[in-house]
Amino acid sequence: MKAATLILVFGFRLCCFAVDDTYILAAGNWSKPASDLLGYALRGRLLLCESPKDKGTAVYLELQECSEMWGGCLDVYCNLEPSVALGGHPDAQGRKRVEKAAAIWELRDASGKLVPQSPGGFGGGAPGASWVSMPSDSTVRLRASVYGGGRLEDGSLSIFFLSNHWVIPPRSTNDYYLSCIFTVDPPKNQVALPEHHVWQGTLVLPKMKIPVQRP
Repeated sequence: MKAATLILVFGFRLCCFAVDDTYILAAGNWSKPASDLLGYALRGRLLLCESPKDKGTAVYLELQECSEMWGGCLDVYCNLEPSVALGGHPDAQGRKRVEKAAAIWELRDASGKLVPQSPGGFGGGAPGASWVSMPSDSTVRLRASVYGGGRLEDGSLSIFFLSNHWVIPPRSTNDYYLSCIFTVDPPKNQVALPEHHVWQGTLVLPKMKIPVQRP
């Protein structure tokens, strides 16, 4: 009886630990599931979290496998690098080389107006392109903003992607909402492993309200 009680208490502690994510500062709603031609589906949402590595504030992309069928594993090509159009410069064959951005970010205020980007540069590291394998009914959280920025000494918040940069002042009386359209377009030569499926599609991630330090 004591052993059963200990197992129940231990299991309860694990559940509480998993649910109580103290690193999340803000969260957007889950997107509508996006299915590919074979019915494999993903959904996603935006998170503003305190990084467990350095306590900095960063934007994360959370993905969840939500296909109706069970089993198997989705291979998702997460390209968080900005795809600069290279000014339409031609490639070696003389064709214009223009790449579409995998993540298109927008920051709007309470009235729905686009917030102008802030000046500034960044010379540190940032998330790149990588394959993520997602078993059935799994969730993965990926960092989207650069390895820097975040909450600054004056209390302002720097939201910094390699393709976009905004600074929200600490005593702003406005509200700010971050949204993203995330496209998964894997390399054409990728061959899936047995019991794996290469997923392709677009997620329209709902806006996330950014917390602002009020006066």
